[in-house]
Amino acid sequence: MDWIDPRHAKKLQRSTKKHNTPTAPKNNLLANQLRAALASPTNIWGTAYGHAIDELKWPKGCSGLTTFAWSCTKFEHLAVLKLAGIDQTALDDLLRPKGTARVSANIESPEEPHTTIDEIDSSPTLFTDEPDLEQAADQWLDDMHCQPEAALAAIAFAWQIPEYATRPAYNWLGRWLQDAAHRLQRQKPSDEDAAICHLVVRCELPLLLSVAAGASRKSILPIAQDAMDDLALLLEQGEENPACWLAYGASYLRASLASVLRARVLANRLDLRAWYPPQKAGLASLIRHAVMWTSNSGAALLGEIPGPRKSNEVWNALLSQTRKPQSLVRSMSLIGVGRRPIEPSSARKKMSHSEIGSLSHHNEEARCASMFSDWMHRAGRVALDYSDVTARVEIIGMKGQTVLCGDWTAQVEFNGQSQLQLDDWERVCWFSDEDVDYLEMEAKFGQACCVQRQIILFREERMVVVADALLASQDGKWTLTASLPIAPGCELQTSDKNTELFITSSQRDRALVIPLAMPEWRRQATHSRLGSRDKKLSIRSETQASRLYAPVIICLNGKHATKPFTWRRLTVGENMSIVTPDVAAAFRAQIGKEQWVLYRTLANPTRRTAMGLHTGADFLAARFDAQSAEFETLVEVEAEES
Repeated sequence: MDWIDPRHAKKLQRSTKKHNTPTAPKNNLLANQLRAALASPTNIWGTAYGHAIDELKWPKGCSGLTTFAWSCTKFEHLAVLKLAGIDQTALDDLLRPKGTARVSANIESPEEPHTTIDEIDSSPTLFTDEPDLEQAADQWLDDMHCQPEAALAAIAFAWQIPEYATRPAYNWLGRWLQDAAHRLQRQKPSDEDAAICHLVVRCELPLLLSVAAGASRKSILPIAQDAMDDLALLLEQGEENPACWLAYGASYLRASLASVLRARVLANRLDLRAWYPPQKAGLASLIRHAVMWTSNSGAALLGEIPGPRKSNEVWNALLSQTRKPQSLVRSMSLIGVGRRPIEPSSARKKMSHSEIGSLSHHNEEARCASMFSDWMHRAGRVALDYSDVTARVEIIGMKGQTVLCGDWTAQVEFNGQSQLQLDDWERVCWFSDEDVDYLEMEAKFGQACCVQRQIILFREERMVVVADALLASQDGKWTLTASLPIAPGCELQTSDKNTELFITSSQRDRALVIPLAMPEWRRQATHSRLGSRDKKLSIRSETQASRLYAPVIICLNGKHATKPFTWRRLTVGENMSIVTPDVAAAFRAQIGKEQWVLYRTLANPTRRTAMGLHTGADFLAARFDAQSAEFETLVEVEAEES
């Protein structure tokens, strides 16, 4: 692909004819250019390196610092950026909300006190003394092709080299740069590696080192052409399959997009032409994913750090590189990012979903999902990452405040013996339409049991169902305990007489939590328990059979907590006989005048009946219409054929 800007093509051609000398192969050009530049004393080539960076023209309100601050979604990202030399004071100032002295994480570990940026500053493991930094920088080069954290640190360090070059103790920087050039020739990230690894190794770092080498445009162009070709391919592939961009629950999606922006700034310095339409479309698609993984506060979902103060400048800079489709601009404005203000409430109501874009997305390769109840409401959002042994989830309730966030754990015991989880969570079923988002996954615990986990978002009701089904191959005393951390600023409120709970937020809103598998009254006998333990919402279920089902409703609509509510376990019939709870389970929940029915088969599926509902499905969720006395099926999972 030709990246030469037509305005500079003739000038470059004249330069080529004037200096008609043989050139080295492309894979050796960068190393040769750097070798020539580094032949000067450190302070001289360091000054030239810094001068090349200072000459870059950034979009309005942006800088290298703002892009790196925008990349931070977790404290581990912040830690490596500080170790790499990003200015700590300026970075903290960007990440600290106005009027506050420090930034708190969204996920709080019960074993450790709340972590803050100020506490990270004083951590002895982050001191940038010469031996530690040199060793860390070498390790980043070793791992940047496969470890996203190392890739982020390596590129951040490369941008900060002019600052270190002014200090006599850092005479190893030239060797590091030369080593980096040779690594770029040999390292090739695999398709399974996160996008940030590809972007740093194949695109941004070659462009940065080419610009910093200060060679002629004729010498640099072959390197830049290859880097831009790779970047274009990554953007175009990202539109079709964004799995590598969404790796680790989209934790490095912002860092990847920031790398694209910096690469574009470097390309502009080399007078390379603007994106072609396919790259603009690919970038717009990836920005849409970033929007879907952003809360109304501007922070990344499943992240630990609030959005930086100048995040809108980065959003706008990225948006300016696309064709700016109206649906993308509108969806960005609705969550408060980008240049356009949030639409007035009257205009928001008139928008159709077709004008805004898809509400939800699930990527099977990245094993993550982002679910919206409605673009027009802050409540009713779910983000899930199940790419590791432990799934992570964030659930946003009333007024856009997170109510549950952290590791969604599962513990299984058989006759008092803990059963280890033997594999990661794998998708069983994903379904999404205008009514619901439904995701089911499973993992094996021990040799005789698997747990199938469901998370369902009812859009209209702004209600979430989380459920675990334990399926074992032998009878005995099975215990299943699932827990979800309560978000900072929220507390659990129990009832003396009933088994429901309320999650109360700092804004004095309440989210109703209904344990369907438990009786409504505490005085009734039960083998399940719902409560708070170590600041976690925990449900513990027991059975002497080989199967059990434990669903919980979490109401993200604050009005549900103010209405009368009730729930019951339903009788399930098969061939005019009642089946036991380890064969199939059904539940009815009512809030105000609205009613819903959930049915789940645990044994071999066949046609059964519950509350007048006849089904042979593996799972079914329906809304009951009192006026017509009929069920409206919201989601139905058919049983697999034998």
